[in-house]
Amino acid sequence: GAMQRTAPGSGPLLGAGNPRPPCSSAPTIFSISPRSGPVAGDTLVTILGTNFQSGATVRFGAAAATAVSVSSAATLTANSPSSASAGTVGVTVTNPDAQSATLPSSFTYSAGARFYSVAPCRVVDTRGPTGAWGGPALAAGTARIFVLAGRCGVPTTAQAIAANVTVTQPTATGFLAVYAAGTTRPLASTLNFAAGQTRAVNAVLPLGSAGDVAAFCAIGTAEAVIDVNGYFE
Repeated sequence: GAMQRTAPGSGPLLGAGNPRPPCSSAPTIFSISPRSGPVAGDTLVTILGTNFQSGATVRFGAAAATAVSVSSAATLTANSPSSASAGTVGVTVTNPDAQSATLPSSFTYSAGARFYSVAPCRVVDTRGPTGAWGGPALAAGTARIFVLAGRCGVPTTAQAIAANVTVTQPTATGFLAVYAAGTTRPLASTLNFAAGQTRAVNAVLPLGSAGDVAAFCAIGTAEAVIDVNGYFE
């Protein structure tokens, strides 16, 4: 009689009642990028290899990844799960047909902070009206405190911010140091300037325990502007 088409891996059982082996090939993993992320998880990881199937799952050690998306048989992405501790784990891809591949010791969890971007936002401008984040200009030889947490999308749990720091209208040649409030002022300046000069620099500014920074102007007075574009948590 006519032959009937059967699904891959279907058909009569082999000897001793064992199921027919799958017709598809097992997956392989070539590389993972990035190879590290915070213990909090949610790092978007790209996995390259072969024979990935739609519906595949990914595990980091024993924990299941989230948001797995198979772009092609050679590429998939997944978000790393959280980890109870720092350390290195293997990553496993398992296809719906139960065939799997593991790349041992391929992803490292670190206890470091993770970066989050925010829309560029002016968080301090001493040229503005007198206030907590406005005027007056920075005075010589003193540190002024600015509480940044809770403004411009910076949460109270942030450890540092990424920002553009600008000095303008300085009355004398000097330097500006911006650092975590409540800590010792570092020897290195955030930027140096000449009298009347406007200068800007990109910097990562650590925050104090209250989510605040200290801005120290060495000589003369100067206007300061801080534009935040991200934070570390």
